[in-house]
Amino acid sequence: MKRLLITLTVITLSASCFAQGKEGHLSIIPRIGVDLAKITNGEYFVAESNSDFKVDANIRPAFACGIDAEYMLNSHFALNAGVYYTQQGAKFDDYSIENEDKTGYGVHNNILKLDYISMPLMAREFITDNFSVSIGLQPSLLVNTCRVWEEQAFVVGEDGARDYKKAEEIETDFSNLTQKFVLHMPVSISYEFQHVIIDARYVYGLTRSFKSSFGKSNNSMLMFTVGYRFNL
Repeated sequence: MKRLLITLTVITLSASCFAQGKEGHLSIIPRIGVDLAKITNGEYFVAESNSDFKVDANIRPAFACGIDAEYMLNSHFALNAGVYYTQQGAKFDDYSIENEDKTGYGVHNNILKLDYISMPLMAREFITDNFSVSIGLQPSLLVNTCRVWEEQAFVVGEDGARDYKKAEEIETDFSNLTQKFVLHMPVSISYEFQHVIIDARYVYGLTRSFKSSFGKSNNSMLMFTVGYRFNL
């Protein structure tokens, strides 16, 4: 029994020293991962002479990377500031238009790109030594925006089959329709083991992504990253 008490005391003191050692520490965390982005109310309508339908916005998977600086206030709370490059926007449904003269075209790989330099400022609480949750604000500056799609003309044959021509990639500039500055709110949960950090983050746009003349849409994104903590 005495030996057990001594063992438990040593473990408790070790854990206490480890927690106290975190206080006041500064660390750098580079991260890399993927975005699963979408825009709310992002559907648009196609109106042709013989067609009128809605094209829905879906998830755009893309690349994300960034770096955080984290300062430990005490053993349970930290402040985090970072700089990220995120690729947001949406990928729209494919569709095709067939005219009365048996000609038409199809639209594929229909992507709206909204790429940002984001600067998340977050407060982190460590639930355990491994798990933590964070919430904050994320100002974002738009650095690239366009809509890109592949358009493929076709002719309908006597048997009803479509004879497709070579696809043409088309790109249009969206900078005159988008807001240059957007404010997001990130919420995350992280798991850390031996300096490796796995982070799952939901980011929602608190301000509109587009100017009022275009639509009332906000960014919505899931971001999954892997990072490594370098203590300074």
